[in-house]
Parts: sequence; C-alpha cells; structure tokens
Amino acid sequence: MEKDEIKGKLIEGAVSSLERLAFIFSYPVEVPEREGMDDSVRAVVSFTGRLRGSLSIELPASALTELAGNMLGLDGETPSIEQQYDALGETANVICGSVLPSLAEESAIFDIGAPEITPIARGSFEMPDGKFEVRGYLELDQGSCTVKLRLDEEL
Repeated sequence: MEKDEIKGKLIEGAVSSLERLAFIFSYPVEVPEREGMDDSVRAVVSFTGRLRGSLSIELPASALTELAGNMLGLDGETPSIEQQYDALGETANVICGSVLPSLAEESAIFDIGAPEITPIARGSFEMPDGKFEVRGYLELDQGSCTVKLRLDEEL
C-alpha cells in the first residue's frame, strides 16, 4: 500500500469520525492554515496486533468545548475539562478503530490502548518520528486539526 493511499484512509477516517461523533465538519488541506497559532490538545492511542504503533489527533483547545458538547448532547452547558479530554480520547479511539482494518486484513485483531491526553503549549516541540509515519491536516471552523499515524515497522 502506498503512503498516499494510507494518508487518504487516515484523513477519511478522521473526517468521517468527527462528523459522525460530534457533528464537526472539516476538510483536508495539504498545509494547515493556522498551525501553531493556538494552544492545542493531543490524544494518542497506541495499538498492537497485526500492526503496532500509535495514532494521534491534535485539536485547538478552543475546539474541545464544541467537540465534547456535541458528543454529549449538552445544550448550552459548558463541558468540564475532563469531559473535553474524554471526548478527544474517544475520538482518537474511533478514528483508530476505523483506520486500522483498512490497513490490514479485515479479520485482523487489534488491541487499542487507553488514550493519553497532552495539552500542548504554543510553539512546543514535535515528537520524534516513528519508522513509518503519515500525517494529515484538516481545517475546522475553530482552527487546524492534525492526525498522525505512526507504525513501528514499514507497511
């Protein structure tokens, strides 16, 4: 499978998951328009099975209120920071669960770990690359979203 095809599956999984889970509409871009301008929050889920690695999603901190509020059906209430982080972690799980089967046999079994949530201050350093990495960018109403898939081995 070519890297561009994998990137396409990653972006498709992220766009679809954000829309289905939280009614957040996004569109893919080659280069984020607003990357690094705001504080953001990253959720990372690791996985093992036919493939080993991790998937991350990073959103502007300002987008988490909408994400959690829509996912939890809160009408006019502001979700707590814990609810916002839980919503982001669940989003990472769902994206990972939708992308992995498209990269391996449909019958492949994966163990997806609990999400790790990390607030990221503006201008912070990037995590080191894995052996194989694909990343995609989405534009949302409230900023740029980055999704990244890292594998411990070449695909």
